[in-house]
Amino acid sequence: MIDFITSKLGLLIAAMLMLAMLGSLLHLMNSTAEQKGYQRVADDLASILSQIDGSPGEMNATLVFDHSDETLGIHFPRAIGGESYTISLYTGSVVIYDADGGYRAQAHISGEVHGWTECEGSNPTVGLSSQNVTDCDGEEPWTFPTRQTLILEVNHEIVLVDSEEILLTLVRRK
Repeated sequence: MIDFITSKLGLLIAAMLMLAMLGSLLHLMNSTAEQKGYQRVADDLASILSQIDGSPGEMNATLVFDHSDETLGIHFPRAIGGESYTISLYTGSVVIYDADGGYRAQAHISGEVHGWTECEGSNPTVGLSSQNVTDCDGEEPWTFPTRQTLILEVNHEIVLVDSEEILLTLVRRK
């Protein structure tokens, strides 16, 4: 009788351990999928910004962080694993943080992007100086949370810098 109870108890404990291991495996698979999702958003965003910055002329793109198809543009998920995330944009990289502020992914931008809305120039005929651009970039990173629908306008446009027309890639919240 004791052997029967012991064997049933042993089977029960073994079954509970297997369920715990299965739960751990599912959690690991879920967190791996989420990590891949964050990295994919960072890679895709950096790739698009790199392509726009590398274009030979003026170009515009709309980046939409939402699941609906109502807004025209390049769509990204607003949430990964059921939670929103934050995009931090530096002149040469994109960094993604989860809803709790934890680092999740990073990707390099080939070229330079700028996230300032406005950069004041010291002389209207000269336009911005190189120092003005550096000073405005000094306020990086430019942070964009995806808690609500986020629409970013990316413009590769001609800007007057040091009396010379140059193409700059600017990212602005719409």
